[in-house]
Amino acid sequence: MSALPARKAMLVVPGPDRARAFFKGCELGRLNLVTEAEVDTAWKSNVFASGVLAAPSLYVWLLEHRMTKAEARKLTRQLMGLR
Repeated sequence: MSALPARKAMLVVPGPDRARAFFKGCELGRLNLVTEAEVDTAWKSNVFASGVLAAPSLYVWLLEHRMTKAEARKLTRQLMGLR
């Protein structure tokens, strides 16, 4: 499956493949916040789904406000229900 823009992936990709399509179309992978395998597992928790849309922006904002990459990654992953 080719990468779709994240928003389009949320609208057009069928349920079981939606999380992976979203991952490929957004910044989560490029920012090294989650792995593709984690997306499949975490998407089913609903916590991930509620935090995932804000995650890339939050991570970048935290870095811009002088949080270390490790601290920003940890906090952002917690928002997505990941450890």
